[in-house]
Amino acid sequence: MVNLKGPLHSQSASGKLGKSLQFASGRGGPFAGKRRKPKQPRTTAQRATRIWMTWLTSQWKQLSDEQQSSWRSAPLTKDLSPYHSYVRFNTNRFKNLPGLQYLLQSFHTFPTKAYPPTETGDTATIADSVATGGQHQITHNFNVTWLGWNWAVAYFLRTAENLWPTYRTLVAIQNVEANGPYSITIANLPAGSVRLNYCLLNRTGNPKNWWNWFTATVTD
Repeated sequence: MVNLKGPLHSQSASGKLGKSLQFASGRGGPFAGKRRKPKQPRTTAQRATRIWMTWLTSQWKQLSDEQQSSWRSAPLTKDLSPYHSYVRFNTNRFKNLPGLQYLLQSFHTFPTKAYPPTETGDTATIADSVATGGQHQITHNFNVTWLGWNWAVAYFLRTAENLWPTYRTLVAIQNVEANGPYSITIANLPAGSVRLNYCLLNRTGNPKNWWNWFTATVTD
């Protein structure tokens, strides 16, 4: 919808006209131009940040009142709301993924639903894992046979620079909070033989202590 100011004198306009034109004002004054769609981040690191933040922020409403209230005692809460403290604390931890295969629990880098992270309890047990490649995607089918304190499963793209996961290679994260079968499709992958590393995360910040992985052929 276009909003007009002084229409009889053609002073200015703002807003969008259909799918083709947009009106706005800049330093040089009012202007009309072709409507442009905002660009989505394309680099691996930008994509990882978008995936992580979308998942993490969506989880806040799923926390219990007790879990949300626990973030009032986090060190960052002096200047932040409990919600923003939860987001910053967990993001700072996750960005410190060491890029190593083993001993993940010793680095204290995984998200937690409540503050402080107790890093206790077990993650889920996965069985019948099958990865099937498709057009720029891989579908991972598996069964959770024992849930533990599991929260989610995170997937990372193996690259020449990052053989083991770092924050910038995250390509998907999916809640896994019930026993039973799962089918998760990871999209926007490069063509070729693609290996994805994945790790199970539990709600106290305690991950599985090593990475699992699979390889599938992705078509163009």
